[in-house]
Amino acid sequence: MLESLELVAYDLCIRLQPGDTGADRRIVLITVTEDDIRKQGHWPLTMKHLSKSLAAVPRCVLRGE
Repeated sequence: MLESLELVAYDLCIRLQPGDTGADRRIVLITVTEDDIRKQGHWPLTMKHLSKSLAAVPRCVLRGE
């Protein structure tokens, strides 16, 4: 029963928070389509191709391999 009350209280707190404050400019989504994969000839795309795509994004920092 206590868990049920906690969930109701949590739900109420979430609902009372201010609305969407806008998109986070630190997050960028890059779409890779089937056509993109066909043009490259393989999946996954190489880091070289991903880096080239990300170079077009201002202030982009590539993390990973």
